[in-house]
Amino acid sequence: MSRNPWLIAGRGGHPAALRLFCFPYAGGSASVFHSWRAALAPDIDVVAVQMPGRAERLLEEMPTRIEPLVEALAEAIVPCAGPRFAFFGHSLGGLVAFELARMLQRRGAVQPEHVIVSGCEVLRDYKGTPPEILANRELMRLLLPAVRADFEISESYVPLHDAPLDRPLTVLAGVHDERDSDAAVEGWAQETRAGCDVHWFDGDHFFINPHREAVLDCLRRTLAPRAVRDVPNALSA
Repeated sequence: MSRNPWLIAGRGGHPAALRLFCFPYAGGSASVFHSWRAALAPDIDVVAVQMPGRAERLLEEMPTRIEPLVEALAEAIVPCAGPRFAFFGHSLGGLVAFELARMLQRRGAVQPEHVIVSGCEVLRDYKGTPPEILANRELMRLLLPAVRADFEISESYVPLHDAPLDRPLTVLAGVHDERDSDAAVEGWAQETRAGCDVHWFDGDHFFINPHREAVLDCLRRTLAPRAVRDVPNALSA
């Protein structure tokens, strides 16, 4: 298969049991998930989503609405999803993963076995992007168009009154940032008919960084029961 600019796949090794598509937070790139590959292998194949406006796609324009973004992602992911796959997204990436799953369900297309949304209860005060990115002037100069587009997506986002997912949903949240948003977290249970689990982590909105190992362990436990070995490797460079 020719190289897909939207997807950064792992290299080499035996086919994994399940393919996990990972969607970054606002201003983030596929590199956020680089270290996850070795940590989750060999049972889970991490495929990081590379949004326009960053890294090798720096000169490409990022959509400013979620609908065209998930349309493009559906075209990129469906042909190479493989027989078993799941979605993970943090912050804005969680909303994108969720809306992409809903679009696939509406269309009767292949669907993820599990949708994991992380830290996407609230996007406020620029907490959708790590402070180290915001503090780096040179990096911000390069990423500013993409960051602005990301924030415009989050600010304009209005959930559709759509049928609940028929796939399990797992919610990860940071205690210090979102404990006052219990209702918002628990509200995710209304978005699926297949069960919703909530996991709290010590930390703020970006708990996935200082608590990386705990987050990855949670992903292993969440996805392992659904993993099946010898999935064909449909992604290649």
